[in-house]
Order: sequence, then structure tokens, then C-alpha cells
Amino acid sequence: MEKKKRRRYFVYPAIQFNFIVLLAGSGMVLSLFYSIFFLYIYSQSTSSLLLLVEGNTLLEKYLLTTERLLLIGCILIILLSTLFLATLALLHSHRVAGPLYRLEKILEEMKRGQIPKSIKLRKGDRVTRLATLLE
Repeated sequence: MEKKKRRRYFVYPAIQFNFIVLLAGSGMVLSLFYSIFFLYIYSQSTSSLLLLVEGNTLLEKYLLTTERLLLIGCILIILLSTLFLATLALLHSHRVAGPLYRLEKILEEMKRGQIPKSIKLRKGDRVTRLATLLE
């Protein structure tokens, strides 16, 4: 059986967008705090070490380069984790928005006098209890 391609990624844009912002935003803030904490600890230990190796320019350059690389790494981790969580939130929001969209269409059919024999939702969808109550 061929898998259907999604035609629309945002079925209920307001609900889905809020969910994505909540999850991805929380992850971004958390990653940012961890990164700031990590970089603060590293810079404190590096500044103490720089005082000990004063005059050794090669080691000083190495420590400063390492600090820049860690900063770039932290920024990448923040961006990648935010992107990952936004994607995860979008995919998970389909488990709620999809069935709500389907139930809305069924209620519109019922309003026109057409009563469906059964309500089919995908495996793993949420709001299945509401669908069974309508059957």
C-alpha cells in the first residue's frame, strides 16, 4: 500500500504554530542557558590558566581559539536543537490537528444530514475517544 503524501503541513495553523513555538522556544531557552553556563565555567578556568601561561603566545592562542570554537559549537547546538524540536512539534501536532480536521469535516457532513458509517483515524492519532463517541 502506497503511503499518502501530506498536502498541507498546517491544518490548524494557530494551534500548531503555538505548539511549535512553545516546544522549540523552551528548548532554545534551555539550550541557551546551558551554553551560557558552560561557556562561563570554561572562560573562568581559561582566564586563570592564561595568567599562569602568560608569555607563552602559542598556548594563549590555543586557549582563545578553543574558546571561540566552543562558542560556535554552542550556537550550532542551540540552532540544531531548536530546529529538531520545531520539527518534532510539527509532526506531533499532526496527531491532534489531523483528527480535529477530520472530525470537523464529519460534523459538517452530519449537519447536511449525511451520517458516516464509521470514523477512521490513523494509528497513533490523539482525540480518538471523541471520534468513538460520534460513532
